[in-house]
Amino acid sequence: MAYAGEAIEPVGLTLTIAGTSVGKITSINLALTMDDIDVTHFGTTLNASTHLGFKEYMPSKLRDGGELSGTIFFDPRAANSINLFKNTTSSVVITYKDSADVSIVTWTFLGYIKSLSPTGSIGSAMTADFSIKIAGAITVA
Repeated sequence: MAYAGEAIEPVGLTLTIAGTSVGKITSINLALTMDDIDVTHFGTTLNASTHLGFKEYMPSKLRDGGELSGTIFFDPRAANSINLFKNTTSSVVITYKDSADVSIVTWTFLGYIKSLSPTGSIGSAMTADFSIKIAGAITVA
């Protein structure tokens, strides 16, 4: 049994956009961010001997879901390969699974495909790097 804070190996992972499964995923990265608010003021304490100080910051109340990026095996003949690349937000669901194919956790959010970069070369499987902009809150279940 996994506990919060333990490392897990995502042996199973599914990604769906607007209810459509997205290829065979080989890597995935989720970058959440939060802006800093500069609250430095004229009363900020300076070191008496060096007359140097540090800027002061506080976290913004608004978080940025950032982007989900990764790499998939890409088949240009698949109906969903390019149809998912459209100018509208859709439901995005990431499901992490354990070695018994049992769901460990599911992340759901609205997002849109920001970039899709297919590549291929002789003697290797065709892949595509993708980026999905997260357009709202992330629900973890």
